[in-house]
Order: sequence, then structure tokens, then C-alpha cells
Amino acid sequence: MKLILLPGIHGKETLFDDFIVYLAPDIDAEVMALPDHGRQSYTRLTELISALLPIDEDYVLLGESFSGVIARRIADTRPRRLRGVVLVSAFFSCPNPVLKVAEEWMPFAAVRQFVCSQWLLRLCCAGPQMRPEVLAQISRALRAMPQSLLRARLDATVALRASGAAARLGTPTCCIQPTQDHFVDDRCVREIKQTLVDALVCKVEAPHFALQAQPALCASIVNHFVNRLPERRVRPVWAARQTDDYRVRIMTGRR
Repeated sequence: MKLILLPGIHGKETLFDDFIVYLAPDIDAEVMALPDHGRQSYTRLTELISALLPIDEDYVLLGESFSGVIARRIADTRPRRLRGVVLVSAFFSCPNPVLKVAEEWMPFAAVRQFVCSQWLLRLCCAGPQMRPEVLAQISRALRAMPQSLLRARLDATVALRASGAAARLGTPTCCIQPTQDHFVDDRCVREIKQTLVDALVCKVEAPHFALQAQPALCASIVNHFVNRLPERRVRPVWAARQTDDYRVRIMTGRR
């Protein structure tokens, strides 16, 4: 099965390497970088990514953080070869009110400095257990973004509005929700849960950058989800599992 990975706000392939190493051999991973020229609205990005998706083979779409909205909107169009969606640290509306305040009251140069700083990344998105070299890699990826591109994607994020009674996601979905995520607030988590129908929901004790903090654990969840896609309609079963210092709770079946 092909697994197409859509990256977070940085938009590049660089932060998936460790995660891909732990994917099952029968999963063909492909990272699809976000277009970095032109308008950065979610509508345009969704259209451009949709045009690049396979039309002659089945695939699963993984949307990380910023790209969760893109994965959701693509799933809403029901592509013929899409077999499942994985949402990691995702949100469907503005993930944190602090972003709106910062954009309205701070010079963008200061906003960019905060977004890219390693101490703030560790506080809000990486957690105390993130390896320093991984944190530095995340910071470099954000700093490499042109200021205009970062601003455009932050603008698109801030402009997201809660849709009230959102339409249900009919595509089989795996939702990885980090419990130590200080960037995406609880309201956004509840909003996503309201849209899930046929879902594998995993609460992982990890920060916002879950794929980078715990690549082996997150890959095991994705492997489990992809391998069970043909037999998704099962009775709900709870399981607990511990890997290193992180734990995950899994619920399979219909919600």
C-alpha cells in the first residue's frame, strides 16, 4: 500500500526520515512536499495536492499538523483510490488563540523569531524528552522558510474557522492525538472527534511533533491501521501498550 505523507507547516520532506524507517516493508512511503510558490490558502493547496495523487493505485493519506486540513478536504471529495486517512496532531480550525493575538499585536519578525526558537518549540511542541538533535532539525526546517511563506501559512492557519456540526469523515481514519500537545487546544481535538465515524483513535503520550519524538511508536500505529484496512468493521476493543517512556491507548472500530 502506498502511504503519502503531507508535512507540517514547514512543507518539506526533511522531518519524516526517522518515521519512515519503522514503517512495514509492504508500505511504500512517499513524501509530497507542499507547493511553496503562489497563494498558500488551504483551498489552493488542496487543489494542487489533489492533482498529484495517484489515479492508478490505492493509497493512504497522512496529514501532519498543518496538513491535516488538506487531508480532510481531500477525503471529503472521496477520491476513488483513497483507502484511508491518518491525522497526526491535526486541527480543523485555528489550533490556538495565541496565534491570533500574536498576528494582530506583534511585528511578524518577532512572531517568526518565537516560532523558530528552540526554547519555545520545546515548551509548546517538542516536550522535554525530545532529543536535542531532533529539536535542532525542526528549528532549522522552520528557519529555512522564507518569511513571506511562513507568514502566508500562519495566515491560513489563523483564518480557519470552526464549522459547527462538521460533516462526518466517511473514509477509514487513524487519528494520532498527542496528550502532551501544548499547541493544539482541546477544542480542536473535540472538533475532530465529532467528525470520526470509522476510526482508529490513538492517544499517545507525546508532544505535538509526535512523529519526530516517537517515530517507532507512531509507525507501529500506522502499520496496524494500514494492515487492517480491508477488515475495518470490527467490534470496539481497548488495548494498552507501553514503548520506552511513552504509552498509547488504542480504540478500534466504529465510533
